[in-house]
Amino acid sequence: MVTDALLNRVAWAESRNNPKAVGKQGERGAYQLKAIAIREVNRIHGTGYLPKDAWDPIKAREIARLYLLICEHRC
Repeated sequence: MVTDALLNRVAWAESRNNPKAVGKQGERGAYQLKAIAIREVNRIHGTGYLPKDAWDPIKAREIARLYLLICEHRC
């Protein structure tokens, strides 16, 4: 289950909750989202997020939630 507590821990572990963080391989935002993960969310959930949405704290949290749901389902 993807809870708010889990999302908070992911953001802390990935970037210390920094919405402007940039990773070494192009990861963006507090959740360190890669463009490929955003595309996967769009493909599976039928959303229309863009890579730049990783900078928006609200959109990034929803993208991260949806991506974790994909991972949870695959496990």
